[in-house]
Amino acid sequence: MKTQETERKREKRIAAIIIILLSLITIASLLVTVWSLCLRPDNPPLIPDYALPEEDKNAVDVIGGNDQKLEYSQGGGAVGFEYSEAAYINLQTGKIDMFFKNPHRSSGDIVLQIVIQDTVIAQSGRLVPGKQISVMELLKGKAEILAPGGYNAKFVAIMYNSETGERAMIESELSLLVTVTNN
Repeated sequence: MKTQETERKREKRIAAIIIILLSLITIASLLVTVWSLCLRPDNPPLIPDYALPEEDKNAVDVIGGNDQKLEYSQGGGAVGFEYSEAAYINLQTGKIDMFFKNPHRSSGDIVLQIVIQDTVIAQSGRLVPGKQISVMELLKGKAEILAPGGYNAKFVAIMYNSETGERAMIESELSLLVTVTNN
């Protein structure tokens, strides 16, 4: 009699352990599903093979500087740029105060991205040689994923052939310190 009772208790314990394990597996799979559908960061926008036809709306002419083009071999190009190592984001306005110049001496156009933790938060229009920008705008929905504070980020300068608009085989990543505020 005691053996049957002991056997039943053992079976109940095993059944309880199996139920607990199945419950934990179910909860874990639900958490992974919620994360993959709701919390995973958006994929960055695709980078076009041909530059956008319109110049960046915030681009202004570079005043002064060397107008002599950089030398390069036929079929190639040369790009020189100047930039600030800091940017400031106002979450209320969605504006980014920064600086990037594609000087007259460059032979190619540039599309500029600001990337934080592998997420593209801003992308410029086309910057032709002789243009600079000091303001960018956050991409739609990116203000919601940022919190006030400092971020190690980067500029990604994507080069395009000025004549054909075709994307060059090179891009540059430049260190950037981003400060985010609510005002």
